[in-house]
Amino acid sequence: MPITCKACSICRDSVEQALERVNLPYTHSQSGSTSIYTVNITSPTTWNPNSLAKLCWNKLEFPYHQAKRSGNTIQCTNV
Repeated sequence: MPITCKACSICRDSVEQALERVNLPYTHSQSGSTSIYTVNITSPTTWNPNSLAKLCWNKLEFPYHQAKRSGNTIQCTNV
């Protein structure tokens, strides 16, 4: 199951630049002013709790708003 990242128009550019900087393939769609990025990697629920990936997921934040997580989705609190 892929990971979904939802960002408002303020956070959108930073999220897109970060995905491109680490060379992660993603798809992008738009719903109103919300940008939705889908990254086709395994679900965070399947990661070892002590793995670097899980630690990074838990610390992932948006530049202008707080992060809200639910299952495979992370979104800024402004969407």
